[in-house]
Amino acid sequence: MKVYSIFLACLLLAPSLPLVAADPVEVKIGFLNPITGPIDIYAPAWTDAAEVAIAELNEIYDEYEFSLTEADSGCDGTTAASSAQNLIDAGVVGIAGAACSGATLGAIEVAMDAGVPMISYASTSPIFTDYDDDDYLFRLVPSDAQQSQAMVAV
Repeated sequence: MKVYSIFLACLLLAPSLPLVAADPVEVKIGFLNPITGPIDIYAPAWTDAAEVAIAELNEIYDEYEFSLTEADSGCDGTTAASSAQNLIDAGVVGIAGAACSGATLGAIEVAMDAGVPMISYASTSPIFTDYDDDDYLFRLVPSDAQQSQAMVAV
C-alpha cells in the first residue's frame, strides 16, 4: 500500500514539473573602464580580461546568463559617477571598477545609494581602507600605504 501511495503521488505531481529546463537567469555585470583619460592605453586589455571572465562564468553556471555592460570611467570622479548611474539604470547587479581611485570615489557614492556593490580591480588610494561604504566597495589590490611599506622593507 505504501509503494502504491508513493507511486500515485509521483504520478499526480508529474504534470506540475517543467518539461524543459528553465531559461537561465540573466545577470548583468557593469564594468567601469578608463576608455578615455590618462590610462586609456590599458582599457582594451581590461576589456578583454572582463570578457574572458564573463565567458568563464557562463561556462561554469548553466542556470545563469552573464553579460557585461561597459562604461567609461574617464579615470575621473564625475565621469565615473555618471557612468555608474548609467550602468545602474541598465540593470546591473554589481560593478567591476573603477581602475583609478578618483573614479572609484565618484562612482561608489552613486552605487551605494542604489544598493549596488562595486569591486575595484586597481584603486590603491589609502582613503578606501577605512571608507564608510556600508560594505558596498571591495578592492582587490592593497593600498598605496601598504605598498610603500613593502618597498621600504625591501
